[in-house]
Amino acid sequence: MALSTLCLLLFLSLTDVINGADNCSGSNTVSVDVNMLRGFTQEEYQKSMIDYWTPERIASARPMQPTIIKKGNIPFVKNHDNNEIERILTPSTILPDARVSTSPCVGRAFFTYGNLTYWCSGSVINASNMDTVLTAGHCVFNTTSKEWAKNFIFIPAYNNNSRPYGTFTA
Repeated sequence: MALSTLCLLLFLSLTDVINGADNCSGSNTVSVDVNMLRGFTQEEYQKSMIDYWTPERIASARPMQPTIIKKGNIPFVKNHDNNEIERILTPSTILPDARVSTSPCVGRAFFTYGNLTYWCSGSVINASNMDTVLTAGHCVFNTTSKEWAKNFIFIPAYNNNSRPYGTFTA
């Protein structure tokens, strides 16, 4: 089985930091061991991660696109005898009663590959450690460069640098 397939859904243990967020399982108890840089306490490591992600750096992050691995022919449905795919665009409309609500269980993961900043969506899930986020594998491991994401944080209910439930480091 390919590494990209194994990494499709990767569970990341996260540690609560500034303005601790309630997790979606209803518990406020968090206990996670974090691998830290030599000489750093857990609090110093968390603070350094929070300080790294300035509003400007977060604003410069771009969505992480998955690597498309093309093997063999990709089947598609033909439109009668024509070899073209028919695409129909429909106009979008905003309903007058449309409302937007946020959830403390859904947010954005921010991370780096090399010196570039990226983001992906993430969701808090119920797990035995009560502090786990689910995100796509390409958001934590780059199969092209064979490197793990660095400077990884998760912000629940993220919206334009608003952090209503705090910031989590990994």
